[in-house]
Amino acid sequence: MRQTKTALNKFYKFLRSQKLITGALYQQQLETLKPQFSAAEARQMLREENQRLLAALEASSPVFSAEIDELIEHYFDAFANLYGVISCDQAYRIIRRQNPQLELSVDDFIQLIERFQYQNQHLYSLVSSPQMTIINHELLTAPDSLSSLHKLTEGRPFAIPKRTILLKYVDEDYVEDSPQLKNLKIFYQDVLGIPESKLLGNINDTIRKFRTWTSDKISPLFSEINEMLLKQDYGCKDRAELEQLVQNLIALYNITPKWSLRGHSPSQARTYPNALELLDNHQSTLNKRLVKMIKSATIDPMEIILYLLTDSDFDQSTIRRFEQQLINLDIPSLD
Repeated sequence: MRQTKTALNKFYKFLRSQKLITGALYQQQLETLKPQFSAAEARQMLREENQRLLAALEASSPVFSAEIDELIEHYFDAFANLYGVISCDQAYRIIRRQNPQLELSVDDFIQLIERFQYQNQHLYSLVSSPQMTIINHELLTAPDSLSSLHKLTEGRPFAIPKRTILLKYVDEDYVEDSPQLKNLKIFYQDVLGIPESKLLGNINDTIRKFRTWTSDKISPLFSEINEMLLKQDYGCKDRAELEQLVQNLIALYNITPKWSLRGHSPSQARTYPNALELLDNHQSTLNKRLVKMIKSATIDPMEIILYLLTDSDFDQSTIRRFEQQLINLDIPSLD
């Protein structure tokens, strides 16, 4: 019962801070929490209050405008699908970069994030860990994968596709068309005999496994896909077919954006070094490379910069130059 009261109390405070209810109504609602209820009554009350207050939230005035609020909502869904995990600070930076004409104040952006926390019809959840972070729902039920993903992405820059492409990832089954994708579809249909009615589902499942794979080893991934097909009686009949399947899978895997590569495909990731790879180079050239990456429109290098600034082996003069360049570039942040 105490947890129910606490949850309702926090919700009322949130609505009061959003100016969705008056101070008098807020006090009135708090009074309703004082009487004792049975566990069943408390659960029912919480459900009813939640539905009523969410309806009030939906009917409230937009934070920016209806169109801008919806755009940011779409961005968050796209981020969850493309990256798996991304901080709201990094999300804000990417949105600002791709929409310089919008006046997105930090305070209003944070207010919109608070609203999104109470709406559960998205691909993601907003979690404080310790800063507010967008996390794909799949990872919330797979703590080992989430932990592995944090290790694999440390010091790695985010890929930033063009705005039109990035927003297509609102659809969790979105995949860019390519010759590699066409070849796999032909193989699934003509060799494995997958009918048209089940082709799209199997292609989407294959792509999703590529994107969400969080292990360094990829041979188990191909085995897992073959097992998925075998369960539907579409597996390879002999070694020759299996080798052909693997060749098609490798070709598509290499161009598929992955969570563990921060939205880069394996072939793209070779172009952009992570922090550890940059540290292998001489520090005199490191500075110029980082500045070039900071100004790039196709990646967000802040993960690299923050990682390097905390490296104990870095000399202080280089750190001071980085810090000054960050100040000069005026990179947007929620901090």
